[in-house]
Amino acid sequence: MSSTGINEIKSRIVNQNIQSVRKTVDDLIESFAAQKASGTALNQPADRRNRIADIIEQYDSQGFHRTSTAVDRVSALWLVGRIPQLGIEARLEPFSLSRIDPIQAYIQIGNRKIEGVPLFDGTFTDATGIRGSLGLLGSEADIAVTQVSPEPDLLRDKEFQNYRRSGQYKGIIAITKGDRPGLALQNAPDFTSPFGSPVLQVSSEEASWLEEVAKQGRDAVLVTQVRRTDVEALNVTATLKGLESSLAPLVIITPRSGWWHCAAERGGGLACWLEAMAALSAKKPTRDVIFVASTGHELGHLGLKFFLAHSTRLAQTARLWFHFGADIGAAVGSGSILSTSTREFQKMATTAMNEMGVPPQECLLPGRVPLGEVFWIHQRQGHYISLRGSSHLFRHPEDRWPYAVDVDQINRLACTFAALSVKLAV
Repeated sequence: MSSTGINEIKSRIVNQNIQSVRKTVDDLIESFAAQKASGTALNQPADRRNRIADIIEQYDSQGFHRTSTAVDRVSALWLVGRIPQLGIEARLEPFSLSRIDPIQAYIQIGNRKIEGVPLFDGTFTDATGIRGSLGLLGSEADIAVTQVSPEPDLLRDKEFQNYRRSGQYKGIIAITKGDRPGLALQNAPDFTSPFGSPVLQVSSEEASWLEEVAKQGRDAVLVTQVRRTDVEALNVTATLKGLESSLAPLVIITPRSGWWHCAAERGGGLACWLEAMAALSAKKPTRDVIFVASTGHELGHLGLKFFLAHSTRLAQTARLWFHFGADIGAAVGSGSILSTSTREFQKMATTAMNEMGVPPQECLLPGRVPLGEVFWIHQRQGHYISLRGSSHLFRHPEDRWPYAVDVDQINRLACTFAALSVKLAV
């Protein structure tokens, strides 16, 4: 990634009050307010495919969807604004967190400065930073250099995490190695319990030079200075009342936050979530249906954890949890991955997907530990169907509309799971 690209990333991820983000926020609020005042629906195309394309394009255009930032807040308002046209009342459900905003994040080696993004569940430095010798992970250096992935290999990730916890290094430089060159960030599952040495994530384009100077044992200065701000983050929820509310409800969830624009990572899931809502609203379900679009995904699924903490028995008592996960319908991916709690639900979902011509590329063994927010339902022994995909642009700044998504595939998947949700809501 070029220095211009890094600087753009830094300026936008560090300070959500800069002019470009403020303009995006102001434009979205103005558009939302004008359409609400006029009584018109918020951009409702006639057919599903156009509607899905519109959802993803608008979501992508909002900016970086990092939790509790200005963009994340406006994105929540935008989503709430789309729901009433379906005959359902949406709610914003706030929860508190301490947001991290990087101030300075770089490694300085001689006259060369490489900027990056700190790992958000690590510790941080002050403005002066850490000075010491570079070396590869496993060496006796002060600052270690290693490679990490947004979807880490279990053995490599275990080694990396062990070194983080060990305190052996003053700091670690993590070269992010996604399927495409660039800065493909790791999530921060331990955001509320940060640990270990400061970690700076840098673009894979710096790999060769950094590994060479690490082998030479060059001196370096590592800075990961951040500011913390106590803020509110927002989940978006809605409940469609059924004819018999005494029945166990159906719950449909999708995360709506991430590091970058997240067109494929989050866009397909949001489109499926809204299409399921539209189908169920039109059919007047027998049982209640609860919808949750949670923020905090990249920070250990904070939004869904908050929701579950205030719905303590729902994980076990719901009829089923539908989870629309990452990269559904990614244009540069390798198909859909299906996770279910039982063979019955696996058969039901695969049959529906086969009939629509979008069979899953992979079906995990029923009951196997799933990825994403549905993990917390699995942990509580609830029933679920989880759909996700894969993308070569996973957690990458170039995950953008339109080239990162396959709208036709999302359309078929949205249709499949909207129909299945109607079937399961009886």
